[in-house]
Amino acid sequence: MVVLIVDDSKYDHMFVARALATPGADQPISIAENGLIALQILDEGLAPDVILLDSKMPSANGQSFLRKLKTTEDWRYIPIVMLSGPDNTNECLDLQAKEFIVKSDTVQGYNEAGKRIVSKWLEPLEN
Repeated sequence: MVVLIVDDSKYDHMFVARALATPGADQPISIAENGLIALQILDEGLAPDVILLDSKMPSANGQSFLRKLKTTEDWRYIPIVMLSGPDNTNECLDLQAKEFIVKSDTVQGYNEAGKRIVSKWLEPLEN
Protein backbone atom coordinates (compact mmCIF):
# COMPACT_ATOMS: atom_id res chain seq x y z
CA MET A 1 0.00 0.00 0.00
CA VAL A 2 1.37 3.38 -0.99
CA VAL A 3 -0.05 6.64 0.37
CA LEU A 4 0.63 10.10 -1.07
CA ILE A 5 0.05 12.97 1.36
CA VAL A 6 -0.39 16.35 -0.36
CA ASP A 7 -0.27 19.07 2.27
CA ASP A 8 1.83 22.17 2.86
CA SER A 9 2.05 21.66 6.65
CA LYS A 10 5.00 19.64 7.96
CA TYR A 11 3.06 19.35 11.22
CA ASP A 12 0.22 17.62 9.40
CA HIS A 13 2.68 15.35 7.53
CA MET A 14 4.03 14.11 10.84
CA PHE A 15 0.66 13.55 12.52
CA VAL A 16 -0.97 11.90 9.50
CA ALA A 17 2.01 9.59 8.96
CA ARG A 18 1.93 8.56 12.64
CA ALA A 19 -1.82 8.09 12.56
CA LEU A 20 -1.55 5.81 9.50
CA ALA A 21 1.10 3.63 11.10
CA THR A 22 -0.33 0.25 12.00
CA PRO A 23 1.57 -2.53 13.74
CA GLY A 24 2.86 -5.13 11.31
CA ALA A 25 1.90 -3.14 8.22
CA ASP A 26 4.37 -1.41 5.97
CA GLN A 27 2.69 1.52 4.26
CA PRO A 28 5.16 3.61 2.31
CA ILE A 29 4.24 7.26 2.48
CA SER A 30 5.28 9.90 -0.04
CA ILE A 31 4.82 13.57 0.73
CA ALA A 32 4.24 16.55 -1.54
CA GLU A 33 4.04 20.09 -0.19
CA ASN A 34 1.56 21.20 -2.86
CA GLY A 35 -0.38 20.03 -5.89
CA LEU A 36 2.36 20.89 -8.40
CA ILE A 37 4.90 18.74 -6.56
CA ALA A 38 2.32 15.94 -6.28
CA LEU A 39 1.75 16.04 -10.04
CA GLN A 40 5.52 15.81 -10.60
CA ILE A 41 5.73 12.81 -8.26
CA LEU A 42 2.90 11.09 -10.11
CA ASP A 43 4.52 11.95 -13.45
CA GLU A 44 7.72 10.26 -12.24
CA GLY A 45 5.79 7.02 -11.83
CA LEU A 46 4.51 6.84 -8.26
CA ALA A 47 1.28 4.84 -8.20
CA PRO A 48 -0.37 5.52 -4.83
CA ASP A 49 -3.28 3.43 -3.60
CA VAL A 50 -4.81 6.53 -2.04
CA ILE A 51 -4.04 10.26 -1.95
CA LEU A 52 -4.71 12.32 1.17
CA LEU A 53 -5.21 15.89 0.00
CA ASP A 54 -5.41 19.25 1.73
CA SER A 55 -7.61 21.80 -0.04
CA LYS A 56 -5.73 24.97 0.96
CA MET A 57 -2.16 25.08 -0.33
CA PRO A 58 -0.01 27.51 -2.28
CA SER A 59 0.99 26.62 -5.86
CA ALA A 60 -1.91 24.41 -6.90
CA ASN A 61 -4.49 23.98 -4.17
CA GLY A 62 -6.48 20.82 -3.64
CA GLN A 63 -9.24 21.72 -6.06
CA SER A 64 -6.88 22.48 -8.97
CA PHE A 65 -4.99 19.26 -8.22
CA LEU A 66 -8.26 17.29 -8.24
CA ARG A 67 -9.28 18.82 -11.58
CA LYS A 68 -5.97 17.83 -13.19
CA LEU A 69 -5.96 14.38 -11.62
CA LYS A 70 -9.48 13.53 -12.78
CA THR A 71 -8.71 14.54 -16.39
CA THR A 72 -5.57 12.40 -16.65
CA GLU A 73 -6.35 8.84 -17.70
CA ASP A 74 -3.58 7.14 -15.66
CA TRP A 75 -4.56 8.92 -12.45
CA ARG A 76 -8.31 9.48 -12.60
CA TYR A 77 -9.16 6.31 -10.63
CA ILE A 78 -6.84 6.94 -7.66
CA PRO A 79 -9.08 7.49 -4.61
CA ILE A 80 -8.74 10.94 -3.08
CA VAL A 81 -9.53 11.53 0.58
CA MET A 82 -9.64 15.19 1.49
CA LEU A 83 -8.06 15.90 4.84
CA SER A 84 -8.63 19.59 5.30
CA GLY A 85 -10.53 22.35 7.04
CA PRO A 86 -14.34 22.33 6.83
CA ASP A 87 -14.59 24.81 3.95
CA ASN A 88 -14.81 23.62 0.33
CA THR A 89 -16.32 20.26 1.33
CA ASN A 90 -19.03 20.25 -1.35
CA GLU A 91 -16.74 21.54 -4.09
CA CYS A 92 -14.17 18.80 -3.39
CA LEU A 93 -16.83 16.09 -3.32
CA ASP A 94 -18.26 17.48 -6.59
CA LEU A 95 -14.77 17.06 -8.05
CA GLN A 96 -14.97 13.35 -7.16
CA ALA A 97 -13.06 13.23 -3.91
CA LYS A 98 -14.18 9.99 -2.26
CA GLU A 99 -14.38 11.37 1.26
CA PHE A 100 -13.82 14.58 3.20
CA ILE A 101 -12.33 14.31 6.69
CA VAL A 102 -12.03 17.55 8.65
CA LYS A 103 -8.56 18.07 10.10
CA SER A 104 -8.32 17.85 13.83
CA ASP A 105 -6.44 20.10 16.19
CA THR A 106 -5.64 17.23 18.56
CA VAL A 107 -3.43 14.14 18.37
CA GLN A 108 -6.44 12.00 19.28
CA GLY A 109 -8.38 13.48 16.36
CA TYR A 110 -5.55 12.66 13.93
CA ASN A 111 -5.35 9.12 15.31
CA GLU A 112 -9.08 8.63 14.80
CA ALA A 113 -8.83 9.98 11.24
CA GLY A 114 -5.86 7.67 10.59
CA LYS A 115 -7.79 4.63 11.81
CA ARG A 116 -10.72 5.58 9.60
CA ILE A 117 -8.48 5.98 6.54
CA VAL A 118 -6.71 2.68 7.18
CA SER A 119 -9.92 0.72 7.78
CA LYS A 120 -11.86 2.25 4.90
CA TRP A 121 -9.24 2.90 2.23
CA LEU A 122 -6.17 0.76 2.88
CA GLU A 123 -7.19 -2.50 4.57
CA PRO A 124 -9.75 -3.39 1.87
CA LEU A 125 -6.99 -3.11 -0.76
CA GLU A 126 -4.87 -5.65 1.10
CA ASN A 127 -7.55 -8.36 0.88
